[in-house]
Amino acid sequence: MKRVGHKTAQQVSEAMIELLKPVRLQVKTITSDNGKEFAQHKKVKKSSLAFSSLPMLMRHGSEEPTRIQMA
Repeated sequence: MKRVGHKTAQQVSEAMIELLKPVRLQVKTITSDNGKEFAQHKKVKKSSLAFSSLPMLMRHGSEEPTRIQMA
């Protein structure tokens, strides 16, 4: 958990990206409510795919690509 100054979409998405980096390989889905603060969920998804280790997993014999689904 991380406290943000204001519940804006920008601050919430930045906090989510920061918190997800260390656990990116364990996270499969994220469920959020329909609040406006989650409006940048596509930014979080794009960032999590950018720092995922998909090429490393595929080099080690993974037959299926790992997908990160975010609501």
